[in-house]
Amino acid sequence: MLVEEGQAHLFAAWPAPGEADADKRRLLQQLVLLDANYHGGLAAYIHNAKQLLADSKEGRNAFDGYTPSVPEGERLDFGSGRFLQLEGQGLEAAGKAAFVLVAGGLGERLGYQGIKVALPCESASGRCFLQLYIESILALQDASGAAAEGRRLPLAIMTSDDTHGRTEALLKKHSNFGMEEGQVVLIKQEKVPCLIDNDAHLALDPSDAYAVQTKPHGHGDVHGLLHRSGLTQQWQQQGLQWVCFFQDTNALVFRALLAALGLSAANDYDMNSLAVPRKAKEAIGAITRLTKADGSGAMTVNVEYNQLDPLLRSTINKDGDVNDESGWSPYPGNINQLVLKLSSYVPQLAATGGNISEFVNPKYKDATKTAFKSSTRLECMMQDYPKALPADAKVGFTVVNQVGGSAGVGWLWLWRVFEVECMMQDYPKALPADAKVGFTVVNQCMAQDNSKALPAYTEVGFTVVNQVWATYSPVKNSPADARAKAAEGNPTHSATTGEMDIYKANCEALMLMAGADVGSPQEGMYIGIPVEEWPRVVLSPSFAPCLAAVKDKVAQGSLLLAPKSVLLLEGRDISVKNLRVDGALVVRAVPGAKVVLDGLTVSNQGWSWTPIEKVDSLTLEKAIRGFRVDSPTLEEAIRGFRVIRNETLELVFDQPGDYIVPQPAAAAAAAADEAPAAEVPGDEAAAAATAAAAAVTAKAFEAVLAGLVSKNKRRFQDGPHGFDLDLAYIAPRIIAMGLPAEGKDVLYRNPLPEIARFLTTYHGGHAKVYNLCSEHRYSADKLPGVLLQQFPFDDHQPPRDVLELYAARRTHDLNGVSIPSQRRYVGYFWRVLSSGPKPLGRLPQPRSLQLRQIHISGLPPGSAEQCSVVVEVRPSGSSAAGGSRVFASRALRPAASSVPGE
Repeated sequence: MLVEEGQAHLFAAWPAPGEADADKRRLLQQLVLLDANYHGGLAAYIHNAKQLLADSKEGRNAFDGYTPSVPEGERLDFGSGRFLQLEGQGLEAAGKAAFVLVAGGLGERLGYQGIKVALPCESASGRCFLQLYIESILALQDASGAAAEGRRLPLAIMTSDDTHGRTEALLKKHSNFGMEEGQVVLIKQEKVPCLIDNDAHLALDPSDAYAVQTKPHGHGDVHGLLHRSGLTQQWQQQGLQWVCFFQDTNALVFRALLAALGLSAANDYDMNSLAVPRKAKEAIGAITRLTKADGSGAMTVNVEYNQLDPLLRSTINKDGDVNDESGWSPYPGNINQLVLKLSSYVPQLAATGGNISEFVNPKYKDATKTAFKSSTRLECMMQDYPKALPADAKVGFTVVNQVGGSAGVGWLWLWRVFEVECMMQDYPKALPADAKVGFTVVNQCMAQDNSKALPAYTEVGFTVVNQVWATYSPVKNSPADARAKAAEGNPTHSATTGEMDIYKANCEALMLMAGADVGSPQEGMYIGIPVEEWPRVVLSPSFAPCLAAVKDKVAQGSLLLAPKSVLLLEGRDISVKNLRVDGALVVRAVPGAKVVLDGLTVSNQGWSWTPIEKVDSLTLEKAIRGFRVDSPTLEEAIRGFRVIRNETLELVFDQPGDYIVPQPAAAAAAAADEAPAAEVPGDEAAAAATAAAAAVTAKAFEAVLAGLVSKNKRRFQDGPHGFDLDLAYIAPRIIAMGLPAEGKDVLYRNPLPEIARFLTTYHGGHAKVYNLCSEHRYSADKLPGVLLQQFPFDDHQPPRDVLELYAARRTHDLNGVSIPSQRRYVGYFWRVLSSGPKPLGRLPQPRSLQLRQIHISGLPPGSAEQCSVVVEVRPSGSSAAGGSRVFASRALRPAASSVPGE
């Protein structure tokens, strides 16, 4: 077949039979796999490529004969009654929805080599994108009533060769972030052959004559993968009705997704897409209404940005794609967030095999267009699915306006001339003309179109939500590219703005829904990227699965946040009735722990986001954001941010029950009577603990005490497993931790059972614990499977060469062992170890010294009139209470600055 299709060159250099037979078989096996993975096989791939390459060479425009216009549709105000009504309908529909995450790419465009879904989406909580998405789905599973009915909402993740193994490892490491086994499924995308010329000859790998060069086919492959895996059929059999698609680094995707889902349910759309406002000539596709001159063949589709401007210039506007009076292009943008109806999606996939219309983008050597600079391939896009919908498919669009913005939410076909790939949103291109295809546009977000092949009478729609903060702030550009976009006045879509927009979105939601006072944003700049700095607010998916939940849980006018304060609320049963924060407050509550913040005032030093000037010694995660931030999670620290958590009030409620913070006076008194006494070192710490106990519940008291004892030390806090321990990873296999304790000491020390659970959870019990404390010992029986060895040390005597490492890994302020005499003795010990044979070094020889004078400087003001000084010398080991004295001075009244001795 391949020879008949003009591919004999693949075998032209083969040696005689019997030579390199293993390599020949390897090539044939690869070709069989490529043939099986493409709908219609390699013959169909070659035929499609020849046609598309011919169109490219001749410069044929897919939009010839069409006149563009701005699409019209229903517009909703973000947070309005209508919006909340659709959100409520969407929440109900979410209980019968499946979710698909397209995550086949690495972070090279960001300057980050890991998988993008592992990147922290913000620094306050340290959640990575994948954790956020899974927690959002689980929150919808709970809030929609699906969990109560015993129904799990499934998640399918499309991966690639580059991301598959690492995504598996991330899920395994974190126990699927709370999803049950089998609830999340990975489907791996295969690649397609590269092409070397206009005759669609397949390219051999330049480094291997027995391998075809391959590249990704585009995210449109997701439709075929879902079909071939049988997942869509399985979901339909389980009674699910909708499939929601989203991409890998947009933390705000779920903010408007419910409204789009509700719109789909209300209008019975076969497909609906979420779109956003876009700047003129911004490098994203635009939703556009196209109509033929004779009035036939009208369609609402995604037109790629590099096609829209020339199309407008050649038809209706000599200036092309320009911003209108709102400051945005009238053509909303495509963000590849789609909602498909399973009852029409499943039969359509069966009819087409999930095949999506393709395009090709060859880079020609010269104007003759006969040779390529490098190989190309066919591509496809997921948003082009509607192009082949049946004639009765319904396409709708709705515009959701937001405070301070003007844009639209919709879905478009993202079409690129001259590159042949496939995108998942291209599915609508295969839908029949009567399919119902909807578009949801969120202003300042971007979406893609899927209805290009629909006839004129097909209903086309999109939903537009104004302002970036509502639903779209992707992390996709490097700092250098982000700075360039900022200079042009375009959204930067960087890790820096992606994080800051999360805080902004949560502040805006609190203001809009609860009348919260969060102040005005401040202008900031990190690595040359301008940002708006709002209080660092993180509302976990469990706390706020939808906008209406914010209104239900935060009383009107009940919340005041000082500039740059930190507020993290994690738990579905937390409510705010009266809260003032000037600093940092973290509240975590397990399901069933009903926490009411009523009359709580928090005033502390809070956290700081410290700009980075030099990135040489910083990890990539730190460098691409441009700032360092203190974080309560280990994941944040090991991803490279310098943690500066100056002071935090953290309230952890790990048992179901009813809690009011602060407690009413009577309840607080009763709790104080029942609580065991706690010995906290130091008068100041004890006084602070007493004051804290009067302001929080008895359960929260333990967390406050622990924080007071830890002081500047890092704590290991892991929400999914409920850990809050005084320990830190000094190296991947070395942990420094506070003393494990039992009895009343657990109020301010690490509970021994929790240390055992931690070692089992994270290290399978394969650990050896060295107890260096000379005052307290504990039994190995309390640490099942863990080896224990006692090395009693007097306090504060570690080897010198680990002081700096210890300070960086164990504390927030690089102030580890800080007392000068302690540091001197560490230095003495280091000199002993380094002065002779390893490992013990050479001990110094004893010498006799004569003490001739004692000089004390820096006495407190006024002490000369209030004290006298006596110097006594006693034998080693004796106490001041008894024993002989070698020497005793007479009592001396201090002079102005010193006391000579005898």
